[in-house]
Amino acid sequence: MLTVACVLRAGGIYDVSWVARLRAQVRRHLKIEHRFHIICDSSIIWDDARLSVCGGDTIHTVADCWPGWWAKLELFKPDRFSGPVLYFDLDTLLIGDLSEIASAAAEHDLIMLRDFCRPGGLGSGVMAWRSQEAVAPLYGAFTARPRMFMECHRVGGDQEFIEVRAHLKKVAHWQDVVPGQIVSYKADACERAAPAAARVMCLHGKPKFTDMPADNWARREWEMACAT
Repeated sequence: MLTVACVLRAGGIYDVSWVARLRAQVRRHLKIEHRFHIICDSSIIWDDARLSVCGGDTIHTVADCWPGWWAKLELFKPDRFSGPVLYFDLDTLLIGDLSEIASAAAEHDLIMLRDFCRPGGLGSGVMAWRSQEAVAPLYGAFTARPRMFMECHRVGGDQEFIEVRAHLKKVAHWQDVVPGQIVSYKADACERAAPAAARVMCLHGKPKFTDMPADNWARREWEMACAT
């Protein structure tokens, strides 16, 4: 079964409401059987009300969750998941049928974005992999020397670490796997609307949904995610 995963790290702008909205969007646009898995650090308290908005899905608390974007490396832990995995950043808007994107997860060792702003670079906002075996070496390398890697890649972060450590010939790009289906709010000029073929829209950097005017179409879609 496909796992759809996200990561919630305390201390930033994200809270459980972002998780709930992403979960609601996945339910609406992914019709195949799947499980939803949330990785978060142990400082986040999930009471009954917060659990209910996530629909009783799997919440895995990590006591030593790495800071900031480095928390995403927990996705690659060898025994974390079984079967294919599809990952979304919390600042992602799902706006169409995810069938082809989900199917691709089982077909590639690792799929990442071709970075919207750095030609030749990778983006980790949307990722997929067919098995933990394919990505576990990244976890092993990072956890062997985490402080060194966090210092070396303090600007480029987790995605730059993956660029350096992954066998890039084995990393597929979403833009090639599902052309036109994953777009950037900024790079693809989505201020008024997303392209017709788009299924997923990424909000890398600024603005986030909460920075947008109240009447912005993307903000309205995001705010209403749990209401429909």
